Amino acid sequence: MTVFGSHVPLSVWTLAVLVVGTLVSVLLARQLARRTNWSFRATLVTLLLFTAALAVTLTPGAEQHRNGVLACLPDDFTDLTREILHSGGGVAGDLLNLVLLLPLAGAIVVTTRRVLPGVALALLLPLVIEAAQTQLAGRYCSLSDLVANISGALLGVAFGSFVLRRVGDRGGW
Repeated sequence: MTVFGSHVPLSVWTLAVLVVGTLVSVLLARQLARRTNWSFRATLVTLLLFTAALAVTLTPGAEQHRNGVLACLPDDFTDLTREILHSGGGVAGDLLNLVLLLPLAGAIVVTTRRVLPGVALALLLPLVIEAAQTQLAGRYCSLSDLVANISGALLGVAFGSFVLRRVGDRGGW
């Protein structure tokens, strides 16, 4: 599928992960909210955003790429620069990767009422996604995707922190 001129690998697998993930999120949200004293609605939204991020990034694609961790590592400094700046599907691909984890990171901050879980997600989830993509058919890792995902997630943490300050103790969600 093409979104803003950038290829987004969506498939039947993406839909399957969304359906199963939604069912699991609904079942898990109430229990998680009770155990943690988080808002049920905020917990459900966070789990659904997590499901969507996984469905878009960790389902097989149709393109043929060189897989494995070595396909992700640059050969030299010039290759590193090219990978960071030009391997994510152009400006549209970089923007899509920037916004991919932004709402999830913000939702985690708002749901948990803490910044640290959002920062941990912002730094770790993109690494896990890119590492997993080295092993998935039709997917490949990209350093520019990694940088864009981390940047977007950190922006989401900042936004979630801003929302927490604005909502304060009014109960919010």
